[in-house]
Amino acid sequence: MKKRLTAIKSFRYSTRAIRAGDVFDIGARDAKVLIALGRAVRYAEREPAVVPPPPAGLVVTPRDALLERAKSVGLTLDKRWSDATLAKRIEEAEAAS
Repeated sequence: MKKRLTAIKSFRYSTRAIRAGDVFDIGARDAKVLIALGRAVRYAEREPAVVPPPPAGLVVTPRDALLERAKSVGLTLDKRWSDATLAKRIEEAEAAS
């Protein structure tokens, strides 16, 4: 009888490379061994958690507030900028206006 498991750690089974998080079917005897070794756990089908979206207009983080200010100034963003650099560029753009 086949069992459905979820891998906890990466390992090789037969000719397959199983990675952590993979769901796979396996014989009952091998399933018992892998569970005992701590390599896998029984697969539990469950519905994904439903997370409601945040209310419109809600500023979640300080970074979001900076991004909103940058948009209002018309600043072209570079995703590599840190928060400090972004704040500096916003102040420069506001001073130039």
